[in-house]
Amino acid sequence: VSDGLCDLLDYSDTNELYRASGGTVRGFVVPEDYDAMLVQTKAAMQRKDTYSTEYRVRKKDGGMLWVADFGKRVVSDQGTALIYCFISDISEKAREQQIMESNQEVAQQAHFLTQLYNTVPCGILQFEPESPYAIVSVNRMVWEFYGYKSEAAYRAAVLDPFQLVLEQDRAHIRSVADSLGLSGSPTTYTRESVRQNGTRVWINVVMERLLNANGQDVIQVVFTDVTNIHLLQQER
Repeated sequence: VSDGLCDLLDYSDTNELYRASGGTVRGFVVPEDYDAMLVQTKAAMQRKDTYSTEYRVRKKDGGMLWVADFGKRVVSDQGTALIYCFISDISEKAREQQIMESNQEVAQQAHFLTQLYNTVPCGILQFEPESPYAIVSVNRMVWEFYGYKSEAAYRAAVLDPFQLVLEQDRAHIRSVADSLGLSGSPTTYTRESVRQNGTRVWINVVMERLLNANGQDVIQVVFTDVTNIHLLQQER
């Protein structure tokens, strides 16, 4: 055992490392990693006399390090088969890898949720709960439903979320929004609205006040187009 391995594991000398580990590799490898390391090493050495593997080791104080282990099988002058190995600390590399993998997972989840947010067959609108009720976010369905070509075009034209409510209903719907309590029960209603081109439509609305993903206090409106259902009911 080299002084470098003793230093790596925080032992003062070889004798202290021997006593702590029982004189075996198993004695300083993290138990959960030992079997996998052994299988990988044996499989490599069935093909050739060298191997490389990574695993965790325990330091004197109980802390752990990730190490890379590069080894080679040799025969000593006395005819004894030995494995010489070089063990180096790659903890920082392992942390960077874990961070990268976590970031990739978060990015994938964010991409999925963004796709879901923009493709669900309902409009999702969030705005501030107090006047002037600034719009915080809208999904694609909102501006497409009302006949705008982009979110930018929608935001440029619609400064007030109650702007697309029919004038005779506006005061009532605003009072409904004002009465909502944070994390309280949502309210549901059906009302008539109008698209940019003047077409009259009917929507079913679920409105509630909540903290959004950014922790911001907002009123969220989720609506679905029920125009065809309403017209069918009128015909009946």
